[in-house]
Amino acid sequence: MPSTPRDSPGLICDLHCDTILELQGGADLASNPGGHVDLARLRRGRVGLQVFACFVPSRLSAARAHQEANAMLDVLDAACQRHPDEVRRRWSAR
Repeated sequence: MPSTPRDSPGLICDLHCDTILELQGGADLASNPGGHVDLARLRRGRVGLQVFACFVPSRLSAARAHQEANAMLDVLDAACQRHPDEVRRRWSAR
């Protein structure tokens, strides 16, 4: 059994991360030491797939929830543009 993620033969898939909220507050994936993740820690942890959660409260109207979710996706798109070699949005498994 591998002793560290670096010794593992494959990459890690993390299917939930709340970092989008941190990015909305001004954090950057380049360095986010007080946050959930940043690029250096994702590399060290051999994370090959990171799913960024976009949560909106159920008390919001459908229109407001849609607006809030789109604002979070805009933040994700901006992170992809700032770090194109490391962060990409995927629409399918291919």
